Amino acid sequence: MTLNIEVVKSNLNYLRDIAKDHNLIICLQEHWLWGYETNFFEKHFPLHSICSRSHDDNDPIPNFKARRGQAGIAIMWPTSLNKFIHKLPDSNSRVMAIKIELENHTEKKTEQFKSGIVTQVCKKGKDGKILDSYCGITVSSVLGKLFEHALLEKVIDQISNVLSQQFGFTSGLSPTMAALLISEAHVNAKRMKEILFLTALDTQKAFDVVNHSILLDKLFQKDIPPEIWETIYEMYNDLTSRVNWKGPPSNSFPVQQGVRQGGIRPTHLYKIFIEDLLKQLEDSNIGLYLGTNYTGCPTCADDILLLSNSDEEMQIMLNVVDTYSKEHQYNIYPEKSLLIK
Repeated sequence: MTLNIEVVKSNLNYLRDIAKDHNLIICLQEHWLWGYETNFFEKHFPLHSICSRSHDDNDPIPNFKARRGQAGIAIMWPTSLNKFIHKLPDSNSRVMAIKIELENHTEKKTEQFKSGIVTQVCKKGKDGKILDSYCGITVSSVLGKLFEHALLEKVIDQISNVLSQQFGFTSGLSPTMAALLISEAHVNAKRMKEILFLTALDTQKAFDVVNHSILLDKLFQKDIPPEIWETIYEMYNDLTSRVNWKGPPSNSFPVQQGVRQGGIRPTHLYKIFIEDLLKQLEDSNIGLYLGTNYTGCPTCADDILLLSNSDEEMQIMLNVVDTYSKEHQYNIYPEKSLLIK
């Protein structure tokens, strides 16, 4: 709420009533806010943090010389929010940070964080006349993306602790490194005169079919603050989308599964959803080793490769993948999966 008032003291009762709503950011723009009056805020609003600037802060001038328009300004927010907000510059950055923190402290998140518009994008090199050639990219609000960034910063260390076989969207790793492992496995098999079995698995609509309950359970087992888990839980509760296709967006409909492609969190959340499969394969000692290093399932997000020198072992790995997919309620696309020998 932005107020343009002339005299703070004469509007004290009005300001006190407004300040009772701790979900408000109160911005005061006043032409006659003097340096000595800034202490007035701290005295009468002890439950609020306040940043203020008067027109005589840098160059004190007598009242009779002050020109109209030499404005003072103040911004007030609940002291329960992040203490570092005070260190942000006097700009929209501070207002946005306060807004995000306010949303994080409320039990129910605003609809703009939970809703999005799905735009169908044709995959590169695919036939635009075929429905399966399209994938849905969700566009959320700018404030929603800022909130996702802020939320991710709080948990990035915990959720980034993934296995060495996950090369997609992982700090310090890249899909190129996974390709290098495959090349090395091929060279090693030729040198040792062994057969190399490679299976490329395609998960059908991987990001769109993630079960929310299973994902939240896996997140709960991570070492993340309870309030952050509750925030993520709330964001996936009553999720809605609209479809943008050749006209105005459709009516909202509930989204009961999937992590939205196009957002900030989806790739990180999907890695958590799938990491137990990679761990199970490695802990079972099934799959290819290069020296003492396990390289049996190099993965880039949802694209999983299985490597082995034995067809029997490859079948065991496929059985593990099949069991995991059924337990986690997603399907492996047989038509797009491939075995190379």
